[in-house]
Amino acid sequence: LLVRLLYVGFFHDRVTAFGYEYGYAETALNLLQGHGMANNEKTLSLHSLHLFDPWRCPPMNPQNNYFMVYETPGYTWFLAGIWSFMSKPTFLVPQLLQVLLTSLLVYPVYGIGFRIFDGRVGVLGSWLYALWGPLAYLAQTVTKEPFETILPILVLWLTLLYWERPKWWRLLLIALLFTLGVFFRANLFLFLGIAGVAALPMAGGRKVFRVLLVAYGCCLLALVPWFLRNKHVVGRPIWLNDNFYFTIYCGLCKSEPRYLGLVDEKKHFKNLDAPSKPVVIKILRERPLWYAVTVVRRLASILVMPYEWGQTFV
Repeated sequence: LLVRLLYVGFFHDRVTAFGYEYGYAETALNLLQGHGMANNEKTLSLHSLHLFDPWRCPPMNPQNNYFMVYETPGYTWFLAGIWSFMSKPTFLVPQLLQVLLTSLLVYPVYGIGFRIFDGRVGVLGSWLYALWGPLAYLAQTVTKEPFETILPILVLWLTLLYWERPKWWRLLLIALLFTLGVFFRANLFLFLGIAGVAALPMAGGRKVFRVLLVAYGCCLLALVPWFLRNKHVVGRPIWLNDNFYFTIYCGLCKSEPRYLGLVDEKKHFKNLDAPSKPVVIKILRERPLWYAVTVVRRLASILVMPYEWGQTFV
């Protein structure tokens, strides 16, 4: 908790490289104002070079609202839920709540290490988790990233508890948290399946199958309303998110700025994935070695701190 509070003290007003905080804030405020899961063309980020509380900004014009499927809506729900209790929406409250939740994860991290190995591994894992800078930094960003840690760790911990002592409520809680995880971060849809395959030698096929069946079944049922929303409101039948190739394209541009502009973002602003796909494939085919080196370099750099997530617009 102390480590994460130190990061809050130093970085709470730092805007992430793409200004994600303001995009989440726009959609959450539109949801609270009865305009649905709508984005806004006039972003809040225009009003500040540092993280600026939404209540200090002029009201958004509903005529600038539009609907899109950039990612699943979990973090927007999180902000809207917190701000529904506040007369003045501020970024600091969700930051502090995320810091508290991620700090408490030392207990399930210990439980995972203890049940798979022994108590010494559990304690060591907890200390490494507590002191690892990149996670401490991400914990206070107003983005979905903290929940990419919170929800999978809880799911794995509860799964081990369920295999140790099967209780129906634990199985339902696993399914609920897994579903929430997918709504916060779409690529978490794959993680439980991968973890289940890895756990087969330890737990056996029957135990693994039971967890996967209930968790994925509940998740797919929960995704049906989101799918129908996307089909009827946005006009594209999308189950999860629509920015896989655009995300890779943005990462390539940050490492090699000359690729910037190969996708006309203004022209395709509401559906950026389709024009990004041929550009990404072309770059990967022409420069595979450069891309591999870029991946290795980034993996090494995040052991210290994700500086690319801490850029300001100054």
